[in-house]
Amino acid sequence: MLFSATDLRYFVAVAETLNVRCAAEQLNISQPSVSVAIRRLEDVLGVSLLVRFKKGVRLTRTGEQFATKARVLLEKWGRVCSEAAERETEVSGQYVIGSCLELGLTAVPESLADLLQSYF
Repeated sequence: MLFSATDLRYFVAVAETLNVRCAAEQLNISQPSVSVAIRRLEDVLGVSLLVRFKKGVRLTRTGEQFATKARVLLEKWGRVCSEAAERETEVSGQYVIGSCLELGLTAVPESLADLLQSYF
């Protein structure tokens, strides 16, 4: 089983607050959801990331290193998603515009100028 970017986000929130309940409140999700995500990370990695106490958690040495790298990974993932979304809205490709002669001599050049100004 693999973990997800969401699992990483939940772990980073816990690493920053050092409290599962507080992290869940910040994320607007249930505390058990955060706990399950962290357990999944620990199971997949085969290491303990947190030491749990009644009033919070402490990161293990491995957890501290993992939190640092998880932040970088999430930042890069955010950029990848943003770039993909930007490319989805880009106007690209070849277009063929057909019109009658009168329209082609008057309206099309003006419309193309507006189109080129808007997208290029």
